[in-house]
Amino acid sequence: MHLKGSFEASSLAGILQLLSQERKTGVLRLTSGDAEVQLFIQEGAVIYARSNQQEMRIGALLKSKGVITAEQLEDCLATARREKAALGSVLVKKGLVDVKVLKEIIADQAEQVIYNVFLWDKGQFNYSDAEQIPKGLLVTNLDIMNVILEATRRIDEMDVLKKEIPGDQAVFAMTEKAAKGEEIKLSPPEWRFLSLFDGQRTVAEAITDSGYDKYNGYKMLHSLISLGLAEMVEEVGTPTSEYAGIVEVYDDILREVRKAVEDFMRQRPFVLVDEEGRRVKVDDPDKIRSLREDQLVKWTAGIMEQCKPEPKGSRDPLAGFSVYNTQEKNIKELVVAMKDYKDPTRGGLFLAVTLREYLTRLMERIPLLIGAELTQELLWELERMVRYMLRRSPNLAEKHDLFGDIRRVLKKTEDRIRDKDSLPKRSGGVFAVRVDQAGGMR
Repeated sequence: MHLKGSFEASSLAGILQLLSQERKTGVLRLTSGDAEVQLFIQEGAVIYARSNQQEMRIGALLKSKGVITAEQLEDCLATARREKAALGSVLVKKGLVDVKVLKEIIADQAEQVIYNVFLWDKGQFNYSDAEQIPKGLLVTNLDIMNVILEATRRIDEMDVLKKEIPGDQAVFAMTEKAAKGEEIKLSPPEWRFLSLFDGQRTVAEAITDSGYDKYNGYKMLHSLISLGLAEMVEEVGTPTSEYAGIVEVYDDILREVRKAVEDFMRQRPFVLVDEEGRRVKVDDPDKIRSLREDQLVKWTAGIMEQCKPEPKGSRDPLAGFSVYNTQEKNIKELVVAMKDYKDPTRGGLFLAVTLREYLTRLMERIPLLIGAELTQELLWELERMVRYMLRRSPNLAEKHDLFGDIRRVLKKTEDRIRDKDSLPKRSGGVFAVRVDQAGGMR
């Protein structure tokens, strides 16, 4: 069986229930922006969960608990990258962590990975049956119905926590009471977590640096706020809060367009060639896949960059913006780029117009790149995203007509692909991946 599509928190429960009831064995891949999670399912039970951000979180968590130092973590991460090994195995090999302790942490992290998926606003899923699960996994055994019940409880509690913590982009700092440190009883991990709120980091950045998952990070921050030890220093109406919503909407839309282009390119035949265009042979299948993926990303990134609008005078707000950045980094880049605007409302209007022009230019090229049929599928998905975001952020619609602008761009693209005779024929051919003599990409 193969399933794929989009999901929201409420529909994710139904997907998991289906796999549980039919006692499926396979892999469920979930993505949202840069985040990716793989759930390994055996006879309807989740036996392992893996996140693309998991190793960094495990390292940060070990550091926050005082098990390893920051220098030891950096050294082990460098070794893991160099030797293409798991961070955990490097930590054990260097004698920094006991195997039993590491297994407990990894098992706990796997469980938290699943719960955190339910806190995503939306995402994409792809499930495929598998005859057997890969060997070497640190297997746990989670009943899907229990997972859904616990996730539902956490969602309800997050609604309460968000009354004090407005969102991931809010910025908090220690209070004067915390700075004095008088008669405050906190555990070492709590002190380390509090120290991350320096008036510069966003909530999302502080939680990532701490190694905690989103739910436990919000819960601990809420406790610190209740004790009078942390306070929000960036209120609604500041540049970050004014621009963040606009950037998040366009960032999500542009990432979906990027994904459509990359998915199309992955279906195209390709050859490996040298500098003179002659075919070369690389025997390692993993190396071939890596070369192809690197070239694909490089090519797509070039397309995305070419479609950015020309700078208006000395202002180029999109200079540091990229759909290959994290969303948090894009928000920071644009806040810095817009610093000359004293009025955040006027700055927000300029930013919305600039991002709309970027989307317009990109959507003009999309039918030429992937064809009318795939463009129509992309438009349906983008419209679904707009409907969801409109329900989630109605204030943005009122302030900048943000979603009306996006829908007009999508409508213009749809009208264009309906008139197929006006579209030049998309060229076929083979995707060439250039490599050097050592088998590396050029």
